[in-house]
Amino acid sequence: KVIQTGYLQIDVENSNDAVRQIRTIAETHKGFLISSNFSESPTGERRASAQIKVPFDKFAAAIDEIKQAARFVALESINSQDVTEEYIDLQSQLKNLRAEETQYIGIMERATKIEDVLNVASRLADVRGRIESIEGRIKYYDARTDFSIINVDMTEERVVTAPADKWRPLDNAKKQVQLLIVRLQEFVDNIVAFAFWLVGVVPYLFILGIILWVIKKMISRRRSENAQDATRK
Repeated sequence: KVIQTGYLQIDVENSNDAVRQIRTIAETHKGFLISSNFSESPTGERRASAQIKVPFDKFAAAIDEIKQAARFVALESINSQDVTEEYIDLQSQLKNLRAEETQYIGIMERATKIEDVLNVASRLADVRGRIESIEGRIKYYDARTDFSIINVDMTEERVVTAPADKWRPLDNAKKQVQLLIVRLQEFVDNIVAFAFWLVGVVPYLFILGIILWVIKKMISRRRSENAQDATRK
C-alpha cells in the first residue's frame, strides 16, 4: 500500500487549453479531474491550476504526458508514502474488534438483568464506534492507494502587444505640462505666503532688536561705572 502524490509546475501557451488537455490525459487513463482554477494578474499574466486522480499504475505515464504537453517544466516533485504496515495493523485491529463485538452481542442475548444489558450495550456501542473509525481509515487508504493525485500549476506565457490607439504621446505631454504649471503655482503661492509672513514678523524683530540694544548699553554702562569706582578706591 503506497500513496503517490505528484506536483508539476509548468509553462504553457494557453492555460485553458492546457487544463482541457490535462483532463483528457486523466480520463484516458481511467481517472478524472478533481478541480481547476484560473487567475489573471493586473499585468496580464494568466495562471491556472489543476488536480487530477489517476489509477496507481498509470501515475508515471500521466506525469510524462503532462510534461510533454508543457512548453517548459519548472519544477517536478513526486512523493511516495508506504502505509503497508499501518494498513495491516488496522486490518488486525478491525478483526479483533469484530470478534469483541460478536462476544458482546452473545452476552447481551444471554443477559437477563437490565443493568447487565445496559452495561454490555454501552461497551458494544464503544466497540462499534472504534470499528467505524478504523473502517473509515481503511477506506481512505484504499482510495489513496488505488488512485494517485497529481497537482499541476501552470503559468501562461504573457503576450506582449503594442499599445496601438491607447498610446497618445501628445495627451501625455499635455498632462505633464499641466502638472508642471500646477507645481509652479504652488511654488509661487508658497513664496508669497513666506513674504507676507516675513513682513508681519519684521516689526517684532525691529522692536526686539531695540530692546536688546538698550539692555546691552545698560550692561556696558554698569560695567564702566563699576570699573571707575574700583579705580577710585
